[in-house]
Amino acid sequence: MRTALGAAVCLVLPLIAVACGGGGSGESMGPAGGAGPRADGGIGGATDGGPFTGELGDAVCSRTLLEGRRAEVAMLFVVDRSGSMNCAPTTPTAVCEASPVRPSTGLSKFDLIRSSLGQVIGSLRDADRAGLAVFGSDDACGVASAPLVEVAPLTPAHRQSMSQTIAGISPRGATPLVGGTTVAYEQLNPNRPGFALPKRRFLVLVTDGAETCAPGSVANFLSTTVEDARRVGIRTFVVGAPGSEPARAMLSEIAFRGGTATGAACVHGGPSPTVGDCHVDLTQSGANFGAALETALLSAARLAIPCEVEFPAGLDDQVVDFSRAVVRTTASSGTTVRVPEDRTAPCDDGAHGWQYEDGHARVVLCGSACDALRSDRGAKVTVELGCRGSGPTAR
Repeated sequence: MRTALGAAVCLVLPLIAVACGGGGSGESMGPAGGAGPRADGGIGGATDGGPFTGELGDAVCSRTLLEGRRAEVAMLFVVDRSGSMNCAPTTPTAVCEASPVRPSTGLSKFDLIRSSLGQVIGSLRDADRAGLAVFGSDDACGVASAPLVEVAPLTPAHRQSMSQTIAGISPRGATPLVGGTTVAYEQLNPNRPGFALPKRRFLVLVTDGAETCAPGSVANFLSTTVEDARRVGIRTFVVGAPGSEPARAMLSEIAFRGGTATGAACVHGGPSPTVGDCHVDLTQSGANFGAALETALLSAARLAIPCEVEFPAGLDDQVVDFSRAVVRTTASSGTTVRVPEDRTAPCDDGAHGWQYEDGHARVVLCGSACDALRSDRGAKVTVELGCRGSGPTAR
């Protein structure tokens, strides 16, 4: 879309709002005008030459308002159902491996996983998509070619299907982690025939052990499969349950290469298989495993909340001055905070503010600014863009 001369462009989403300068002055963001979302959830729009009371105060600008949906996400939960998941989280690993049986009292690791998954799935929005896969698919090293529950919008029927499926899983067999995860990636692969999932896709892997079926395939899996998945937009969130101590290095490497490392300086790729902290390591959680797992999975769901604002295609940079941008977050309480631009570091490696991404295709919030947005589901972002020749730079 090419704007008319002297016009700035505004995009408003239910969670993320973009507004562009047009007349007036002062700090109030003011009500957004223009058309609302279409009944099909797509984007509609209108122009409005009235004043816009943003900080930039561009008197020569009118405004164009577009409204659309908040970005959707797709999450595929991939769970280890090997026999060792029958053990209590407090059972020593060696004891569990020798005799992987359910505890006579209390809950097994898989019981707690069932409960946590139910809570997390309940926290996702109806418009988001989720699915469920396990490895393996038999009493040995089998890998199913499709998830137990396909990735689909979380309608009441789909939520019920996921809940019933989780309840019916019985842990047994070995740990074909590489094969099971590789097949799961294909379900999120945008190059798959018939693919119709959102751009933001996450694979959430929960396991209590190392690959036991094809250990010789681990190196290629890490260097090629996980990397390829990340390149096509699939991020991999990894939780290591009690029993995964010997697999810390591998799980850490999956998280690091999968784009969800716990920090820029996390340990991965070392020679010791028991050392690595880029993934969520719950091996020391003991009796608190259930609560710790639920917190970790809720963090994965929160990680999927977009911290970016997409601009409409074709903004005319001869009219819109991208160097004159004001970005704010407004909490659900109504408190508004101006977010500074931060180009001192990459967004995923130390920046705490906003940056442009892919030229001027979108604004992305980084670090603590993104964390604050994700912690408040009722929050929104507003971005005010100026027009060329209408005033000083505001960054």
